[in-house]
Amino acid sequence: MTSGTAIYNKNSGTVVIGPNAVINVNAALQFAATDKGILIPRVTLSSLSNSAPLQSLGVEDEGILVYNIATIADVTPGFYYWDKSVWKAVDSAIAENVTGIVAGANGGTGVVNSGKTITLGGNLTTTGAFTTNLTATGNTALTLPTTGTLATLTDITSANGTNANLTGPITSIGNATSVASQTGTGTKFVMDTGPTFVNNITTPSIIGGTATTQSLVYKTTTGIGVANADHIFQVGNNGATEAMRIANNGNVGIGNAPNAKLDVKGTFRLTGATSGGVNFAVLAAAGSSTYTWPSSSPASSGVLQSNSTGTLSWVTAATGNALTTNPLSQFATTTSAQLSGVLSDETGTGSAVFSSSPTLVTPNLGTPSTLIGTNITGTATGLTAGTATNVTGIVAGANGGTGVVNSGKTITLGGNLTTTGAFTTNLTATGNTALTLPATGTLATLVGTETLTNKTLANVTSITGTSGASTIANFSTVVNSVAVTNYSLVQADNGKMLNFTSASPITLTVPAGLSPGFNCLVVQYGTGVITFAGSGTTVVNKNNFIKTNGLYAIVTIVSPVTNVFITSGNMN
Repeated sequence: MTSGTAIYNKNSGTVVIGPNAVINVNAALQFAATDKGILIPRVTLSSLSNSAPLQSLGVEDEGILVYNIATIADVTPGFYYWDKSVWKAVDSAIAENVTGIVAGANGGTGVVNSGKTITLGGNLTTTGAFTTNLTATGNTALTLPTTGTLATLTDITSANGTNANLTGPITSIGNATSVASQTGTGTKFVMDTGPTFVNNITTPSIIGGTATTQSLVYKTTTGIGVANADHIFQVGNNGATEAMRIANNGNVGIGNAPNAKLDVKGTFRLTGATSGGVNFAVLAAAGSSTYTWPSSSPASSGVLQSNSTGTLSWVTAATGNALTTNPLSQFATTTSAQLSGVLSDETGTGSAVFSSSPTLVTPNLGTPSTLIGTNITGTATGLTAGTATNVTGIVAGANGGTGVVNSGKTITLGGNLTTTGAFTTNLTATGNTALTLPATGTLATLVGTETLTNKTLANVTSITGTSGASTIANFSTVVNSVAVTNYSLVQADNGKMLNFTSASPITLTVPAGLSPGFNCLVVQYGTGVITFAGSGTTVVNKNNFIKTNGLYAIVTIVSPVTNVFITSGNMN
């Protein structure tokens, strides 16, 4: 133990450390110094609930004091004392110097004695909702929070007993439960002059004016609706149907976007003073017309007529008789369609003069007495005899074949001979003749000896010759040179020789879908051995060989039935 002064008072049991100390008989341990302090043991705590580094503290250890030097979990540097089962921090603040929020750890924090008061030097702020009764003995300003809900505000009166004023802006959200469901029978709720409502206003009626001579003005706000803005009236559930529209230019439309001062889509009706009425409607098809009405009333027997621009005028009705005097005077500029009921069932005894070279659509000419038809175009039916001159188009043979009956006669064609179906004929050419066959159809039989030079016979199913006499000469095999190492047969290889030239091993695939009778010749013209492999097919060999046996090997592939192929030749 270092040098110093330690005194033990036997009478009081007090141990005093320090010089010149006045013994306090109520203390068990007393420190006396004017320039030194007490150094409490410095430890590293791990959490409030763990007594370490002290050994297993319990209830009997309450009051042990340490100074924690670490910041770990829920402990920070400072004084801590053991309270039954946890460490608690020693708060050095006193009530007079407390700032911030004092937490009510065990319940409400306030003045227990109801006779006491709390005097605030500033605002009263809560972190949540609160319930209180505020009684002011003088003019008091109550500032409400900018957010949240004021559940109930009752009996707002001023000190002089008159209605209190709510100053400052009060949002509609804040008053949603206070000012609502009013019928108008109570005190007026007065708003600013010309208030602006955001979003929709729902009301059963709008009543304007405060005097009998005051008008209700329906208009847009200044600066709004200057261009491309319409007044729209909607009906039906939630305004599903547009009933009327007033365009920005003053046009009014019912059922559509207006293109005139009054534009009605559909039928409109003018009703008389009693039950009479007239309906007006236009065609539903596209197109529109404008009619300009006369500026005066019609004279007796007046008829309304229009010119080509739609300008209407009153004219006096014609009085002629179409059957007696002044015949057809009222049919001026009448079309043939309008005369269809006037000129009908005529026998030809009269004269009806038409314009030069008229076009007659599907006319029935009857039977000409001279049996001669001249300058007839189109289809002439019923001409069974006589002489037809200058006939163009197709002449139908109504009673059978039409042609030259006398076999000694000939038909000279100035162009092609065209038929609408198949025909049978023997063609004898006295010189070189070009025979052009149709692009489609079937040439049933080509008889005799014909020389076809540079001609291709496509899709020929069979060529039949004479047994022991017919030959096919000067036909050469098509050679397909293949340089790749993987090749798959195609239908176009049928009847060809495939010449493989690669020096590397080659795989020749025989796929499904090749026609029965397919055959080709495979030649290994390079050093690469060819391996035959099927894909969806069966490839067989008499000796079960699957490869060519070397350079210049020749193998034949034939298909006797669908998807079965036989190989034969130089294989191993």
